Amino acid sequence: RRRYAVRLQDEAASKAVAEERLRIARELHDVVAHSMSVIAVQAGYGQYVIDAQPGDARAALGAIQATSREALDEMRRMLGALRQADDADARQERAGTRRRGVDAGPDNTPDRADDTDAGGHDAGLAVPLWPAPGLADLDRLISRTAGAGVRVDVTRLGPPRDLPPSIDLSAYRIVQEALTNVRKHAGSGAAAKVTLRFREHELLVLVSDDGGSAAGLPRYARVDGTLSQGLAGMRERAALYGGKVQAGPRPGGGFEVTARLPLPASWGTT
Repeated sequence: RRRYAVRLQDEAASKAVAEERLRIARELHDVVAHSMSVIAVQAGYGQYVIDAQPGDARAALGAIQATSREALDEMRRMLGALRQADDADARQERAGTRRRGVDAGPDNTPDRADDTDAGGHDAGLAVPLWPAPGLADLDRLISRTAGAGVRVDVTRLGPPRDLPPSIDLSAYRIVQEALTNVRKHAGSGAAAKVTLRFREHELLVLVSDDGGSAAGLPRYARVDGTLSQGLAGMRERAALYGGKVQAGPRPGGGFEVTARLPLPASWGTT
């Protein structure tokens, strides 16, 4: 029975690690895909106008700097969280080893030398983390998207509510990935619309575009993998919280993504 209990614990730990790796992979994909697409568009535009319109080229470089800095900040936040988790696991393992008497020093006291880093600081101290983005950061995301050549209108319906942090992050990432797909797959001059509908038990997120100059063309049918990967990530995010994502072409051109995220009835209400 003891061996079976240990095996169950090991399996649960392995499952948790796999789920965490999947979550981090989604986070990294969203950060890198969004930021690099903005940087690529701005770099191409800046190179094109640098001689005739140096002011616009300077603005493009500023956008590249801001976008890359934000991407690095988010990656530091994720890596900081990973480092904290690794440090906590290492301390627990050392504590278990000491309880078995393996790590005791000559005076029968625990050896704490490995609790400090190279600078002599306590490894257990939390590293500073950047706050995770949420719908409150949507305006900044829309501004970056507009800088990449996609006009975006945002509509909020229903009384705004405070959201659980995990759902707030997921909603933001779904909008981010949908707008990234618009930039990648829509034609020039595309316009997009983001609608957030707050209901008592549900947050509805709708992102649609008009197709730009590629309206009416089967551009989303291209088998390049990027669109399907993005949609899979959105569906996984929504499924984690009992939600779902539907996506497909719009009549006459463009694309539409609809995400439904259930909300706890008591959250955000007074």
